[in-house]
Amino acid sequence: MDLNDLPRWKDRLHDLPHPDLAAWRDDLRARWPELRQRLPDLRTRLPEWRERLPELRDRLPALRRPEPQTETLLVVAGATILATALTAALTWGWRKRVAKRLHDVVPVYDFDAERFGGSWQEYAHITQRGHEPATEAAVFVSAQEDGSLQLARRRYCPLHMRWHTEAHTLHPVRTPDIAAFESDHKGKQFGIVMLDPHYRWALLVGETVDQLWMLVRPDTKLPSRIYNQMLDEARVLGFDTSRIHVLNP
Repeated sequence: MDLNDLPRWKDRLHDLPHPDLAAWRDDLRARWPELRQRLPDLRTRLPEWRERLPELRDRLPALRRPEPQTETLLVVAGATILATALTAALTWGWRKRVAKRLHDVVPVYDFDAERFGGSWQEYAHITQRGHEPATEAAVFVSAQEDGSLQLARRRYCPLHMRWHTEAHTLHPVRTPDIAAFESDHKGKQFGIVMLDPHYRWALLVGETVDQLWMLVRPDTKLPSRIYNQMLDEARVLGFDTSRIHVLNP
């Protein structure tokens, strides 16, 4: 028997009438012992077939995988796109909550930028995460013609025994008479939520629960009643008042 006959037998399966299938099956069973005797010969030819594998692979269509460097670039690009999309989604939700806080509820109306200008001291604030605690801080505000405020802040950190200075410009989000602002630093938003009629004290908040400042004029002593009112307002806005640190009691 020749193994080349096997394909012919397979073709016969489609050619034979249905009643002949049983006879064909019986014939195949009768020839099975002969096939088993050919198995050792097939095993001896396996090394020859293995040697021909490279040649066969060359004849197959080339399914090339990306180079390792290309794969790395694709992974980095995908991760960057995913991180950017996630950041944009979180920022959008964050800004939406901030807009509601600063625009619809909190900001002081009938705000006068000129009167708000001048020297201020930080009576109390929340130390932002990653910042050194300060024992003294002062802010100088300069009002501009377009209603924006230029802030120069100076604070002393005893941990490293040094002064930190920073400067920002706050631009009105709506109109100059509404105390809602956007900073030129990363577009952060701030709002004055409480303000003395004589501009002697003010409560300033930012976008996050880490951004809260109680400001007083250098020659003003903040009454405890006003301080408690500021604490109540901070709680309403979702700030953790236990984190508020008093600098100049």
